[in-house]
Amino acid sequence: MANTLFRDESKLSDTNERSLPRYEIDVRAVVQALRDAKKLILFFSMFGLLLGYFYTSKIKDYWTASAIVVEANTSDLKQLNQLVKYYQILLAMKSTDNENANDASKQDAIDLNFFLNDDYLYDFFISMLESDKNKSEFSGRNLGNSSEISTLKVIRKDEGKSIVSIRSEDRNNIHDTLNNYISYTQESAYREVLKELDAIISIEKDILNKRLTLQKLLAEEMLRTEIEKSKLALKIALEAGIVKPLESFYGSDNLGVEFGVDVLNAKISALKNFKHMEVINSEISGIKLKKSLLELPIANEGIENIVSIPKMATTSEVNGNSKRFFVLFTGVFLGLIFGIVLALFRKIFL
Repeated sequence: MANTLFRDESKLSDTNERSLPRYEIDVRAVVQALRDAKKLILFFSMFGLLLGYFYTSKIKDYWTASAIVVEANTSDLKQLNQLVKYYQILLAMKSTDNENANDASKQDAIDLNFFLNDDYLYDFFISMLESDKNKSEFSGRNLGNSSEISTLKVIRKDEGKSIVSIRSEDRNNIHDTLNNYISYTQESAYREVLKELDAIISIEKDILNKRLTLQKLLAEEMLRTEIEKSKLALKIALEAGIVKPLESFYGSDNLGVEFGVDVLNAKISALKNFKHMEVINSEISGIKLKKSLLELPIANEGIENIVSIPKMATTSEVNGNSKRFFVLFTGVFLGLIFGIVLALFRKIFL
């Protein structure tokens, strides 16, 4: 069949030589071809609409619950303030009067006040909120649907303020799920803060235990030295025939020879059975006191909220209707285009 959609506009040149053929679209012919194939075009348009309808029937409505999270005022955290200040005083306290400057500087470097910093607690809570481990533990306790929590998003707006949201097909439970997750994270984050505080105190206890062991060894060495000195004094006293303490003795060499054999024997016997090392080394008493104060049980009055939730979860619909309309429109449009192309193809080549 001849091509009826294009007109040959070629003309002869002044030299009577034919120029290259030029074609122009015959609009009337195109319109007539589309008119003749209107049933075909309508068929594919409806077919596209039908496909779009089947696809949109599988589109589910989703609902979004959101909440605002802001920094809390740490001065309201009475229990945490009490713990931090109590331990801060103990860490700053010298266990003995004989601590050297290096030990003192190390203790001064231990500062627990960051536990009472608003930004620290807020960032810690947000990190817990986004933690996969926290989400898994929450779902494992059957407090919420894991698929809902997996959609959680945290959008930081201003400094110290974030919007937390989750998405779900269940409109009825999504509100409670988000509230429960935030409450669960409040509890988990607070307990983790206490664990970090306890970890620092545990390190200090370990240091005190090591110092206590060292001071006990030092006391034992001082005791052994005193015993050896007394034995040497006893030997000299025996050789000198000093049995009883001398009433007057000049130029003592600090060995205690002047006490005589009887007293020195009694002294050596007593020192061998001596167990109270803190009497020999006074630093032991100070370390034990500080260690006992760090191990005092602190009353736990419950969980405190380390962030504030001024606006709890609100529910809104994800716009599923607009998506359905877009899919239907796309289906009809693609069907229309395919029908037109097929109609023109048949007109030109068939």
